[in-house]
Amino acid sequence: MRNERNVGNIIMEVKDYIGMHLRVFWGVLCFFLLIGGICKAFDSTSMTAEASLRAAQVALEQFDQSLSLNQKKVLKETPFSEKYFLSPTLRSAWEERSKIKEEKDLWMQTVALKRAILDLKSIEDESAKNEADQIARIVTRSFQEQKKKYGMIRPAVLHNMFVNIGFKKEGFCWHWARDLLKQLKPLELNQYRIQWGTAYEGKLREHNSLVVIPKGGRFEEGLVLDGWRQSGKPYWCHVNKDHYPWKPGEYAGE
Repeated sequence: MRNERNVGNIIMEVKDYIGMHLRVFWGVLCFFLLIGGICKAFDSTSMTAEASLRAAQVALEQFDQSLSLNQKKVLKETPFSEKYFLSPTLRSAWEERSKIKEEKDLWMQTVALKRAILDLKSIEDESAKNEADQIARIVTRSFQEQKKKYGMIRPAVLHNMFVNIGFKKEGFCWHWARDLLKQLKPLELNQYRIQWGTAYEGKLREHNSLVVIPKGGRFEEGLVLDGWRQSGKPYWCHVNKDHYPWKPGEYAGE
């Protein structure tokens, strides 16, 4: 009888294992099919940030629907620091869900930044919408990539200390502004312009960032694009409302 119960338990575990992987596979498959379908309807340049956000939201919903109620509860409530205590199957599902959720969160930030850029102008025409969309998606994606590139440590001032003593290679504020400028420079902008901004120039507290300014507008009317301040989390604010005394500057090179 003892062996029979053991065999039964093993069979149930195998069924659960296979079932879990099938649900995870189905969720991931739905995500890529959804993205693929949208990409057929829109090319990479015409697909808006809002459309990308909707696709990511649907993908996350479909992935969650592929899980049981208990699995969904476990994945939602397990923080990053505790994912290693999960079974291999659940940990795999946790990682897949985190990737989809990270993509959704990124597009939420992109849409919010796009809105903030559009608000700089009094009139929203299609040209302004397209350029705001391009700028916003480059900014949020670039900050995400730079965070991984620098291996950012929070808070940002602590990361600076590690760079100064040689434990980290890059990650100063001007590195963030430099790399973002490289991404934005190829854009042919007519409704906006990108300006290097500097605060406390030449002092220990010096801070550098980029500012997006509406066509015909003054520097003080622009929006600060700051990846360093929150260690990679997209941050923006109006120049004239920030506590940094921003002034127009130029990238002097390395």
